[in-house]
Amino acid sequence: MENRKSLFYGIGLSSLFFLGCEALVPLHGTDPLSPKSELFMSDLTISTAVLVQILFTAYFIRANKKTVAALADVSEIAKTADRAKGIFLSRMGNAIRFPINQILNSANLLMKTHLQEQNRDTARDIEYSTLDLSEIVDKVLDVTRLDAGKITLVNEPFDIVNLLHSILRPFEYLCENTPRSISMEFQSVIPERVVGDATRLKQILRNLIGNALKFTSEGRIALRVRQDGNGIFSFELEDSGIGIPVEIEKLIFEPFFQADGSTTRKYGGTGLGLFISKELVELMGGRLEYRPAAIRGSVFRFSIKLPS
Repeated sequence: MENRKSLFYGIGLSSLFFLGCEALVPLHGTDPLSPKSELFMSDLTISTAVLVQILFTAYFIRANKKTVAALADVSEIAKTADRAKGIFLSRMGNAIRFPINQILNSANLLMKTHLQEQNRDTARDIEYSTLDLSEIVDKVLDVTRLDAGKITLVNEPFDIVNLLHSILRPFEYLCENTPRSISMEFQSVIPERVVGDATRLKQILRNLIGNALKFTSEGRIALRVRQDGNGIFSFELEDSGIGIPVEIEKLIFEPFFQADGSTTRKYGGTGLGLFISKELVELMGGRLEYRPAAIRGSVFRFSIKLPS
């Protein structure tokens, strides 16, 4: 009952936010960004409100499913939750993409107009924040798809060395002019092409490297790759960051888990990256493992089959 109330409160709250956004739109008529700023602000606020309502609904559907065991008719409620999730996936996928693309397109159009430097920075902030929002939405949808068993692997040939370098490149840029370094080491001969799901492998490694970079203010991050034979590849990522307290090591792969509230405030994130990575690795026939680094930091390791 409490979770049902929470669900309705969440939907109600996001609905109020939507109405509030509509009420604020006329106030932006004098925005100096462009002559069409009122239309832009209307698109931006309404799109954001839609996203908030969708995310509230997705979160509380998941919360309800976790507590159905405490209710009388467990089987029927679980089936109802699965059906609701399926409907959510099929109907909301495009609905989420549309407002995100709308905001991005509006921000890109603004960037192409003659803006003052301050206003250009504001438009750029909108663009970057929308890309962050897109990543969060992708993670929420992936969690829902994983729960529903709707993620399937695509096994196609790809150049694994080029893929790994393309994954590392943006993180190398982020480390420039900082007391951090990131490197990759091939510990065996790596074939030019392998067969597997390149997109999911990239997603796993981006999640792991992104986490390592987030929690390493100074020091090193090292990705080690080797082929163990019979097409088995091992990936090991070590950082010299803040590490993970012993008492929460077993919880780090839980969805939405953060060490405490201060972690979210200081470092950001949704607590979904490790959970999604673990599930994807298992879907690919491997297992994602964690151990503390020898001196300081964390080590994540997994092995998957990528035949050449």
